[in-house]
Amino acid sequence: MENTIGISMHGAPISLRGYCLVFIYFFPFIFVPTSLTELDHYGAYVVYGIAATPGFILICLYNKEERMKDPFD
Repeated sequence: MENTIGISMHGAPISLRGYCLVFIYFFPFIFVPTSLTELDHYGAYVVYGIAATPGFILICLYNKEERMKDPFD
């Protein structure tokens, strides 16, 4: 109970959300072209699948943190 009250009172660090959003938006533009040049023998679909996995994980973490912001909602 004390943990949920503490989360409700203090919230999550805003810089954590900022870093997460920066990586969500800029990660594909940096990672995919580099991966295409390095892993071109595997095919584009494999590289895009590998690049989509961290983006999916980051979006899930961002959504989880948004839900934790107000546990009594």
